[in-house]
Amino acid sequence: MIEHSDRAGLRAAVSSEWVKLWSVRSTYWSLAATAASVVGFVLIVALSAAATSANGIEIPPTTPAEVAAGGMFLMGQLGLATLAALNIAGEYASGSILSTLQWVPRRRRMLLSKVLVVSPVLFVAGTAITLLGVLAGMPSLDGISAPWDLQQVLGDAVKLGLYSAVAGVIALGLGAALRSVAGTIACTFLLLVVVPQTLTSTGMSLLMTLADLFPAPAGMALLGGVDGQAAYSTPVAVAILLFWCTGIIGLGAFVLRSRDAN
Repeated sequence: MIEHSDRAGLRAAVSSEWVKLWSVRSTYWSLAATAASVVGFVLIVALSAAATSANGIEIPPTTPAEVAAGGMFLMGQLGLATLAALNIAGEYASGSILSTLQWVPRRRRMLLSKVLVVSPVLFVAGTAITLLGVLAGMPSLDGISAPWDLQQVLGDAVKLGLYSAVAGVIALGLGAALRSVAGTIACTFLLLVVVPQTLTSTGMSLLMTLADLFPAPAGMALLGGVDGQAAYSTPVAVAILLFWCTGIIGLGAFVLRSRDAN
């Protein structure tokens, strides 16, 4: 009886979160801005490569999928993570979190419902935006692209969708812990981009190895790494991403419970 009640309560919470997600304009703006930034990045890189090749300058072989993946890692992940951050930290900023916690007083259930809604949305968005970037880059790279096949493109798009969902869960966990839109976005940016790149730029083997344990390098490893060289295997990359997901969302749940009783 209790288990049935818990399932019913979770379904109701998920339904509520779904309605809330699509009832605010920030969701549509975040998705549109992310798509525009990724497509814009792909177009700039593809047009630059085409112009360079037309001038008789040899360029490294690349594909539309590789350029789109670069756009997702440089631009897309932050846009989609911002959407996730707004989903929870935005409620604290507006004060609507009071209503949310009245409707779903069990903090862990509230946070779980957000994860169950946001992560699939970001998976689909990440996959679709990646494919959109591939389509945007195909005309300019036609004739100078390295060989590629549709199955690999679709597989990479799905992997980037999974990574986008991971980035969103991390942002949700940070949002639950920090309760600040600006703080959540800043810390997400630091974790996904700044810290691993800074560690890598030192050139020190120990710090470079440490950088490989962050989410973005693990996401790159899912795609085969840089220039086909991954720091570790796909199962290890998945384990690292799961570690960050569970760790950060666990931190958010702990902070919620410590600040407010269930």
